[in-house]
Amino acid sequence: MIGLIRKDLYYLTTSWKPLLLSVLILGGFSTWKGFGAILIVILPTFFGLSVLGCIQMDAQRKWYDYYRVLPVSLRNVVAARYLAYLSFMTIGFLITVVYGYVIQFTMGITSLGTRFAMWQGFSMGLALALSFAAVFLPATYYNKGEKMEVSMMISGFVSFGAVYLVSRLLTLFDIQLVDIADIFLQLLFSATMLMFAVSWLVSNIIVQKRLSKK
Repeated sequence: MIGLIRKDLYYLTTSWKPLLLSVLILGGFSTWKGFGAILIVILPTFFGLSVLGCIQMDAQRKWYDYYRVLPVSLRNVVAARYLAYLSFMTIGFLITVVYGYVIQFTMGITSLGTRFAMWQGFSMGLALALSFAAVFLPATYYNKGEKMEVSMMISGFVSFGAVYLVSRLLTLFDIQLVDIADIFLQLLFSATMLMFAVSWLVSNIIVQKRLSKK
């Protein structure tokens, strides 16, 4: 399994230049416009999506066929992909921590956005990254690395759209999401960790059924 994780991490090392350039452009623009909080929220997911390249590479090089004959269990194949995603996500999270505190100490917390709290941004970013993966990874296993655009759209709707939908529903009861942000984020983070764990189990079932039959 360590070898499979290294394979995915190796892909990241070969594609870090365009990824870093995108982060610098996005970070510079968002900071200049005064909504750097958006970068803090989306960067863990953005880095986690580096696993897309790994999935595409597997599909192009027919790794799914090799997995059946390699001396590695299908459970380890799934575990390696989930751990690789968590590794990519963690890299993105660490960058947001450095970015957030550098901006806070040099330009002030308001440069990241009005009514912004650092830990809330970090929590939201991790929760969205986990919820996105919870939908996206099983979907890509189900489609064998194909139709990833559809999987991304569905995953984005579930993760980002759900938060927006909840905020709109709360307004019907004259409750603003920012007023209960602490409680909401605690519940959200707990729910997304559960989603991620269930997703891992679902992916195992999908892979066992789809790859072991051939």
